[in-house]
Amino acid sequence: MLFEPAPLEIAAMPFDHPLWVVYSSGTTGMPKPIVHGHGGIVLEHLKMSSLHEDIGPDDVFHWFSSSGWIMWNAQIGGLLGGATIAIYDGNPGYPDLGRLCRFAEQAGVTVFGAGAAFYANFMKAGIQPARIADLARVRALGSTGSPLAAEAYDWIYKEVGKIWLMPISGGTYFAGAFVGGCPKLPAHAGEMQCRCLGADAQTWDEAGKPLVDQVGELVCAAPMPSMPLHF
Repeated sequence: MLFEPAPLEIAAMPFDHPLWVVYSSGTTGMPKPIVHGHGGIVLEHLKMSSLHEDIGPDDVFHWFSSSGWIMWNAQIGGLLGGATIAIYDGNPGYPDLGRLCRFAEQAGVTVFGAGAAFYANFMKAGIQPARIADLARVRALGSTGSPLAAEAYDWIYKEVGKIWLMPISGGTYFAGAFVGGCPKLPAHAGEMQCRCLGADAQTWDEAGKPLVDQVGELVCAAPMPSMPLHF
């Protein structure tokens, strides 16, 4: 069936007009449906893609995710900076674990992202991505969902190339990140580069006191533009 092109119609909406419903992971109980608004999401995703991930009009952006994970929505956010997004539909392990490597080559991906477990599985299976596909265009790799182990950095540098690694940590509740990447800062194995712009990210102890250079709970002490409208 052929579709006729439709004229572009832009409707003015309030800043907090509902945009989408996403679901929490369910790790703290039943998954919660979360309603986000247009304005906050546009600000948060434009900041993340254009500034913290350095994605622009010359990039092809792919973040492997099912449509049930907030990173699928974040992938769509790459359009805000003028990038082309490459969405994969199918089993990433069929016919083998190298499927997404070949997809990245075919789509000309320049910025690739996935869960930390994705890279860990590759490393454990002895996969050598650069021998499976031509990944010369890939200049940056993102990771989230769980910490990216320091040994994974070494594996990526060896098996993919000396590229920029930009792990992020955030959440579905505000569809963004507290800490992430910065193209102007050095990257150190096992660490995230910086607090994200506008995120009052801190580490607290059990009494709610801030900690420095110590292990504690990640806390964002101030609201952000993309806070949920309601649950």
